[in-house]
Amino acid sequence: MTGRWLGWFVAAVAVAASVALPVPAQASADGQGRAAGDARPVPHRRVVAPPRPTLTIFDTTNPALPANGPTDYALFDIDRPLLVTRLTTMHWNFGRGASPGLVGLYGSDGEYYGPFLSEGLPGPQGISDVYWYSEPYIILQPGQYVVFVSEPESWSQNDASSGVGFVRIEGAWW
Repeated sequence: MTGRWLGWFVAAVAVAASVALPVPAQASADGQGRAAGDARPVPHRRVVAPPRPTLTIFDTTNPALPANGPTDYALFDIDRPLLVTRLTTMHWNFGRGASPGLVGLYGSDGEYYGPFLSEGLPGPQGISDVYWYSEPYIILQPGQYVVFVSEPESWSQNDASSGVGFVRIEGAWW
């Protein structure tokens, strides 16, 4: 994330959550989230889950023509513990796709979940790496969360999503 985007992101989360949040660490390719000024990994363990019905918990995608660069945040609330099984974001990038990067979540509790390395899937017209997905298998506690990606300039959005980046979060209530 660029410094300007990161600052904007944190300010919007703080306003939306009506709490003061610390700045999250920079996304790192090793997949370890780190608190600002802290070299220790954030202690989120991957859960090996028993079979449960997987549901779409949050979805901002739509079939209208996408543009790049969200103008608003992908914020969602949960009222009970959630096992996140898949995060999928769309990076149409003017029909070019984008090399899969990192995705993650930042909670109103100040916790940073991720970043998680994504894998790419083809999108419309067979264009490679339009969809980035990650299967983190982490448990979130009730609260408000913001989705972030390492390359927001390629993240798809449109008027139908109110400028929010296209994301689908799947999981099981825990």
